[in-house]
Amino acid sequence: MFPDWLRVILLFLTLVSFLPQFHQICARKNASDIALSYVLLNLIAATEQFAVNFGYIALISPRAGVFAHDPATIGDWLNLAQTTLVCLLFVVYFALCLSFPSQSNYNCKRLMLGAYIAYFVVAIIPLFLCAIVLKADDDKSAYREWPVVLAFTPHMLWLTYVGTVLVIMATYRQAQAILHPDPSESQSQPALASESESTSQVPFSLKRNSLSVCALAIQSMLFILLAASWIFRVVFPPLPEGATWWDSRVVKVWFEMVGSIAVDNAVFGIGQGLLLFLLLRSGRGGGDGAAGEGEGVLGTEREPLLRRAT
Repeated sequence: MFPDWLRVILLFLTLVSFLPQFHQICARKNASDIALSYVLLNLIAATEQFAVNFGYIALISPRAGVFAHDPATIGDWLNLAQTTLVCLLFVVYFALCLSFPSQSNYNCKRLMLGAYIAYFVVAIIPLFLCAIVLKADDDKSAYREWPVVLAFTPHMLWLTYVGTVLVIMATYRQAQAILHPDPSESQSQPALASESESTSQVPFSLKRNSLSVCALAIQSMLFILLAASWIFRVVFPPLPEGATWWDSRVVKVWFEMVGSIAVDNAVFGIGQGLLLFLLLRSGRGGGDGAAGEGEGVLGTEREPLLRRAT
């Protein structure tokens, strides 16, 4: 059994891993170099992980012998806290990118915000309603009732695959933003290059990047550890006689029932490591810290969504 104290440590480290990125955006007062689609796709994938965890705890009785224990243990609730925390941290990340100027214009930000709200209303709200109305945890057969089937089956059978694809797409979108930055940004850098060189040995382009190298480095390692932990922190029924873990059908069932969160965490961790490599290789990945020389070019940034809305 996976120890609860280790779950708590991983929960704390997850929170810590996002703080450098939040500080980076707030200190520089811009979200340049961060693809908004990268944050949105990861947010949807994280919300989907929460939906799977919440669905098993609140809708599917632990007596089913899958994902959670019977009765649910402290470790099961810490698992739910883990997916909830990751989801909330990406909500904050997304809100910061919407609030501060970035490469995305107002209409693009409004469209992406609307897309997430639509997904949340269609895919997540029904789970909450079922949990409130049906009280599935008190009924062993509640998972057979049609409202729960309609609300949770798509998450368990189909959206788990979609979540993994979204994490891969998010990494690709951010890699594009690193390899092909906004041309207006690069044109504004020579005017202030001499000033930055006189105050520090770090190139100007490294100092104003709003993607945190520290956060990428921590998350690339942490989420690989989280992926490994998810293999042991959930309940999976014993294999039938004669079945092996190498059987493609067993792997498919494992992924759909309990393994999607582990796979998504692994893909995200590998993706963060790849983004870290690309950022450092491009020479634009340093200078985590307070805003400074980069503030002079904020005029080139587009208007933030929340300021425009007010």
